Amino acid sequence: MEHLLPSILIIVSYILGTFFAFQGLRDPIDKPLVYSSEFVTISLTILFGWLPVGVALYLAWINSNLLFVVALIVVRFVILPTMLNKSMKKFMDKKGI
Repeated sequence: MEHLLPSILIIVSYILGTFFAFQGLRDPIDKPLVYSSEFVTISLTILFGWLPVGVALYLAWINSNLLFVVALIVVRFVILPTMLNKSMKKFMDKKGI
């Protein structure tokens, strides 16, 4: 149970953070911006993307050992971005960009 909440927070924060961070890419590709203000986009990215990462790492540090914290960092900053880059490349190739 002590591993479940930090793991879920890491994955959800990555999904929400990338959603709000990549809103700027949607305008030139195929859709208008959902949020026209850059400040709102940055604020939502920090609120939903970075604060949960800090909370997840803090909870993992308190409830688990250092190995689990390192594993969460590797998943968040290496594995998930690699998966996103592959899907973004497929999307860009499909759009002809």
